[in-house]
Order: sequence, then structure tokens, then C-alpha cells
Amino acid sequence: MNKVEVLNPMTYFNTVAMEIQDICIANDFDFVHISDAMGWTTSNLTAIEKLNKKEIGNICSVLQKRELIEYLISFQKNYNESKKKALVDYKENISIYKKVKRIDGLLKGEFTSSIDLLGDISDFLGIENEKNIFEEVQKNIALYRISNFVPDNLNLYAWLKRGELDFYKLDLPDYNEELFLNWINSNVWKKQLTNVSYFLSIPDILREFGVGLVYTPYLEKTVHGAVRWFDGKPLVQISDKGKCLATAWYTLFHEFGHIIKHRNDEIFEGNLDLPKSKITKKEQEANAFAYEYLFNGDGLRKWLFGQKNQFVDYSFVDNTSAKFNVPKIFVAYWMKKAFIKSKTVNDNLPNVSF
Repeated sequence: MNKVEVLNPMTYFNTVAMEIQDICIANDFDFVHISDAMGWTTSNLTAIEKLNKKEIGNICSVLQKRELIEYLISFQKNYNESKKKALVDYKENISIYKKVKRIDGLLKGEFTSSIDLLGDISDFLGIENEKNIFEEVQKNIALYRISNFVPDNLNLYAWLKRGELDFYKLDLPDYNEELFLNWINSNVWKKQLTNVSYFLSIPDILREFGVGLVYTPYLEKTVHGAVRWFDGKPLVQISDKGKCLATAWYTLFHEFGHIIKHRNDEIFEGNLDLPKSKITKKEQEANAFAYEYLFNGDGLRKWLFGQKNQFVDYSFVDNTSAKFNVPKIFVAYWMKKAFIKSKTVNDNLPNVSF
């Protein structure tokens, strides 16, 4: 049985007919005698929310419990008042669920103990009261230093929460920068630049160096990637924004640059392609790190942007790759950025998704 999106709280309330049924059971009285007399069936007890005084009096006479008259009158009055409030809460929760259900995919089936899907999402976010979701998200997102874009606060909060949860599953050894740099400088990864399976296996490799790498599906108006530190261990979290393997490599090495050069700094990458004049010194340093390892410096990018919007022939990617000693995947990446038209561009840009 599928769990409901938002549980109607009225399912917890007895109607007056259901309450009378419970009284009969508690007192060993034949409820069928009353239900037949009233024309009730067991399937419609939930619909009988109000009885008039005469009906209540007749039922209490049959039960030989006249003292229940005032109780049942009061009971159904309280029921009606509770129903009004419960329906207001229900409608509010439905509205909240419609706004947060877009992050349901990040739960990975791990949060299932709540009574409804809204409760599961609230548990995932670590927010006790569903009605406080947006207030708590706003308060917590304000703690992050995000300067180069305006995020969707809920999406970003949920995206970062998923990364943090996955990071703690890794149970990492202590961070070893020397081993991490040795792997980067070994260039073993360069032989696998177009191998999607290899790219997806990198988290297992980095785990040995105490580096947590987490791949999280992209959510609208969030980030390419982020670096955070927990107990002296780096968490690199990247998204599959654009579904492009070259972009994923660039994001990954940009974040590596932050780890190496900006230890214990938290960085959130909303846009990796800002003009140099609009990015901070730390972003320039992370870019320089990625450019050196992936693009053999910045010469390729500058040269291609000097030919922006041109049409080129089939040999252009191969020739440019040889000219700048840069893998074809990254030649195609910068060609696309520079709007250089060639049928071979997409052929050299594998897709990747998390």
C-alpha cells in the first residue's frame, strides 16, 4: 500500500456513530441492534458526524445509559470544532507538500518512518515541524556564504543535506593531502577522461585519501559543486548540471583546487564561467588549478574565444587538440562555450548523470 502524500488528521477522530460503536463494544452491548434501528451500515459510520438530541436520547435509552446524553452532545460538538481546525491544517500541509515534493528524489528511500510523505521529507531535512520547513531552510541557508548566484533556498538546502548524509556514510580515514596530491599528479585519471564508469568510480578511489566525493543529482537553481569540511575531512559534492562529462571533470578539479589551496574553507560554485573581473581571488586560484591539470593552462580557452561563433571543419577538434596538447573532450568543451560550430563537438562530449 502506497503511503499518502499528506495524511488527513481526521482519520484519527471518531465520528459520533463510531464513538457509539466503541461504547457498545466496551459495554458488551449488541451494536447491530442500534445500527439497524438507525439505518447505519459499518461502511458509513465515518459519514455520521451529527445526531439530533432525540436520536441521542433514543440511543441512550436503548443502552440504558441516559448519562451519556450530555457526553455525546458534547462529543460531537468537540468533533465539529476539531474537524474545522484539522481541515485548515490539512489544507496547509497539502500546500506545503506541493512546494517540497520536488526534492523527494533525494530521499533515496531512506526516510520512511513518518505517517505520510510530507513527514518523510521533513525527517530528511532534519526539521521536526513540517510547518517550519521554509522558515528553517531560510535561516540555515543564510549561514552559507553564497555570493555569485541567487539559489532556490529549499533546493540548495536539500541538495547540501543529501551530500552531508552521504558523506557520513563513507566513514573516511583521516585526510591525507600527500596521498591525494600523489594521485592527482600521477595522471592515471587522464587515460580515463571519456570513461563514464571510471568517473563514477572516483569516490571509491578518493576515499582512501580521506576525501569524501559525493555525486548528487542537480536541482534547479542550485550549484555545480561545493566544498565543505567536517572534522578536518573535505567533502566535495558535485552535481550533474548539464549532464556533460567534461563539465563534471572541470567542476571536480575546480573543487580539488579549493581543497588544496583553501583548507577548511566552505565554497559553493553557482557559476564556474564568470568573467575574471567578477570572481574572487580564491575562485581564480581554483580555476588556475583546474586549468593547469585539465587544459594545459589558459591558452586553449583564450584562443578559442578569439574565434567565437565561427564555423569550422571536421578536423578542427583533432588539430586544436594537437596544437595545445589538450584532450579532445576539453577542446570540445571550450568550443561549445565559445559557440564554435562543428558537427564533431557533441561527438567528443560524453553524457553523464548521477
